Amino acid sequence: MSTEITEKLIANWVKQYEQYLRDFTGMDITIQLTIEGNNTMTETVYCALNQTLKDMYNMSLRKITPHSKVREIADIRFFCWTILREFTALSILRIGKDFNRNHASVISGLRAHQDQIKVNSQYRNAYAQFKSKFIENINK
Repeated sequence: MSTEITEKLIANWVKQYEQYLRDFTGMDITIQLTIEGNNTMTETVYCALNQTLKDMYNMSLRKITPHSKVREIADIRFFCWTILREFTALSILRIGKDFNRNHASVISGLRAHQDQIKVNSQYRNAYAQFKSKFIENINK
């Protein structure tokens, strides 16, 4: 099995186990997992994210990393965090570190993303376009 598939499977199992533990205990539980070794998939995802940002918004990861509370920048940051959780095995702590945020900010952003997806069709469409462009870029 390829490293890419293994990382994605492990990340999905961890997410499912986190949800099981949340449901079972009623507590907010986050599992932080670090996979040592081949980081090719993670690097590929970051490159594809950066290209997606350039293609769609004419900006880079560096532009969205500083502490900006401008709604558009925050939303784009939430898109990136969601992609990283879905396509890599990076922990929330690591994602926060990569974006100069703490893990609580990432958790809050991921929750805000999920809430917006449920109620805001404009946000949902923007994320769908972002994810589609990301998938196009990762497959190049």
